[in-house]
Amino acid sequence: MFCGILDAVEDCFKTVVAVACCLILGGPVLIIVGTLFLRQEDGKKSLTAALKEFDPAPLNAWTGTINDVPITLIRRPIDVEGVPRATSIFAEAVIPVTNPASEKLSVSVKVDTVTPFTRDALLRYSKRTTHQCSTAKCKAGQHCQCEHNARAFQDKCAAMRGTFDGFPRWCTVGRLCGECTLTVYLTQLYLVAREISKGEYTEDTSFRSANYNFDDRANVYEPTMPSSITVRLYSDKDPYIAVQRATKGTGKLGANPHTVGIIMIVLGVLFLLLEIGVCTALICYFTRRKDTTSDALPHAMQGEDGSNYDTPVSSPPPPPPQPQPQGYGYGQPPPPQPQP
Repeated sequence: MFCGILDAVEDCFKTVVAVACCLILGGPVLIIVGTLFLRQEDGKKSLTAALKEFDPAPLNAWTGTINDVPITLIRRPIDVEGVPRATSIFAEAVIPVTNPASEKLSVSVKVDTVTPFTRDALLRYSKRTTHQCSTAKCKAGQHCQCEHNARAFQDKCAAMRGTFDGFPRWCTVGRLCGECTLTVYLTQLYLVAREISKGEYTEDTSFRSANYNFDDRANVYEPTMPSSITVRLYSDKDPYIAVQRATKGTGKLGANPHTVGIIMIVLGVLFLLLEIGVCTALICYFTRRKDTTSDALPHAMQGEDGSNYDTPVSSPPPPPPQPQPQGYGYGQPPPPQPQP
């Protein structure tokens, strides 16, 4: 119970801090990020241009072998929302795994109109994945849910014949709860050929795979050792590669960055106006309160005759003494004045 109260107080404190930071920094941050979005290239336009640039006619001449296995030219439609439909064309061969104990696979490509080349690919490698209990997966205070997710991660690791390392002992929010190490094996290898002249191709060494992010491990790896491996050969201008590049491997373009940028800038301006309005209101409130306090004086009470009780009544000054004739004694009446 006590831990639950602490968690609730922590959540409340985090919420207050987040709201304060949002009000103070929200406007400028939104405007800056929105400006960055406006500078980004429109993925839909660039992808449409790349799809129009692709010429599939030279690929019809692709015939030959990969590791002495005849290739098959395959056409596959590419559908991405918001752009014209395109067709990917690639050469494919399924080659046997002759040496499963080897660390690498050597692939020899002999295809017409493509300069012969040999590619060495990783046949296996150790892959490490970690599990962290985040607030997106588990609400603060519900540690049992974190432990449940950690056990599910452990079971999945065991099903893939991996080695699980659990740490720390208790899985709580914001901590790493386990690591799974497993050996994965190559099942699909993607090669790319670059067009050097009309209808002539050579190996493109900048692409280690046709999948995003185009490195060696972007090829398809599975936790079980296959008896054969599928090898595909693409043109560097193929729609499949264009889609992988434009969507970063998701296959979906998502929101237009220009639209997102405009929305964020508008929201940032509204945040700034809100901050200016709040600050102006606070300044006016405290200024008015200060003036009202300084001008407020105690009210004097008046009596029925109109005199003020709080102000002392001052009597008129006594008249100046009149000169007396000589011979006049103190305490005696003045002598009679002579008659004219």
